[in-house]
Amino acid sequence: MRRRNIVTISTTSDSGKNQTVDDSQDQENSTCSSTDANEQRSFGTNDLSVKAEPGNELKEKIVNYAEYDKVQNISDSALNNHSPKIKVIMAEGVHQSETQASRGVQDFHRKFRKIRVIRQALEDDELETLFEAAVNKCGLVDDEIRRKVWPKLAGVDVYETSPRPDSKVLEMHNYYSQVVLDVNRSLKRFPPSIEEKRRLAMQDQLVLLIMRILVKYPDLHYYQGYHDICVTFLLVLGEEIAFNVIEKLSTTHLRVFMDKTMERTNEVLECIYPLLYKVNPVLHDFLLRSDVGVIFSLSWVITWYGHVLNCYSDVVRLFDLFLASHPWMPLYLAATIVLHRESEIMDQDCDMACVHSVLSKIPDDLPFEILISKALDLFDAYPPEVLKAEQELITRQKKQREAELTRRRLKLKQVQQKGLVCGTIYALCGNVTEYFSARWTVPITMAAAVVFYAVIYQFYNK
Repeated sequence: MRRRNIVTISTTSDSGKNQTVDDSQDQENSTCSSTDANEQRSFGTNDLSVKAEPGNELKEKIVNYAEYDKVQNISDSALNNHSPKIKVIMAEGVHQSETQASRGVQDFHRKFRKIRVIRQALEDDELETLFEAAVNKCGLVDDEIRRKVWPKLAGVDVYETSPRPDSKVLEMHNYYSQVVLDVNRSLKRFPPSIEEKRRLAMQDQLVLLIMRILVKYPDLHYYQGYHDICVTFLLVLGEEIAFNVIEKLSTTHLRVFMDKTMERTNEVLECIYPLLYKVNPVLHDFLLRSDVGVIFSLSWVITWYGHVLNCYSDVVRLFDLFLASHPWMPLYLAATIVLHRESEIMDQDCDMACVHSVLSKIPDDLPFEILISKALDLFDAYPPEVLKAEQELITRQKKQREAELTRRRLKLKQVQQKGLVCGTIYALCGNVTEYFSARWTVPITMAAAVVFYAVIYQFYNK
């Protein structure tokens, strides 16, 4: 899916010059949802408060986008016509650092303007705009917007309900015990500030949500990590809407992971190597020599990174992307992360344990907006069909090499067995010749030689 810039912001500095910020041209090294390196990394926060940045100390009275919209009510024309209100907001930081102040205010306006665009698209039911907003910089910005947009991206009816199976039916299911164990171990995925009573209630909802899917679709198989995806939707959407969305995703984006075996999952993960080779053959060869395989990316892809990221805002930002993209987008992001960490990987010994130790841990400070942009570029340059074809060719060549190696080993084994038989016959003939050499040395020797060579000839020509 091609990206289209839907949000362009014009602001005015004291010098009176207009500055235009385009989503595709902004190369800041931090995500829109967490621009401060010291951001509190905890789950479940829906606080949209604007944090003061160096040179951009916004007044505390403007604490979120809703209040900003209510108090300021800034229109597009106001922004483009040198609104005094914008000047008041920018004046706090402009005199300290015009560049930093401008960047901070522009980022603030970008989010505000994007919310307005999304709200208008929701009113007009413009799905294309919603998909583009989810993919482009900053994603869907906040959970209030996500509650309305995620179901539309998944293509589900929020008013549709599904009957709940009897509790005894759920408890008798083969996967029930495993689901309960995994949910009980997922404490870190819930907001730390939540009351224990409410958390326990949400865990029960999570178990019920997962089991309803598995009971309704007997051909789907639960995998460890599925609950990491479900809990994110539960936190944002609530139980019933989350069920509708996850039901759809379980038969589309996540279907390959819910097979009885991991064969098709491994086939998808292995396509990361053709992708790496296209961009960085040196890194590709290093990873192949290390024999690290693809297991390091398993928990990334099958959980949509929900299991490996500590920052809630990063998780939901990636969910924006994945919901609006091809089911393989988590794989493209995985390749982008590996490429981004090239120097860190190449500094390790070319050993599976060392390389896997680095790759299995994703840093908290990755510039996800930049990585998302690069992942989208990779998808456009090397679509899944290309990767599938190349991986099938690699797999076919690998099977041919393995078959040839097996054939050579079998041939060698046969030769060794024939050599053993021939040696035994030769020794036996020698003993017989020696025994009868006293009387019929020459005749017996000649007869034994004829028999020996006749046997050898027939044996080798079978």
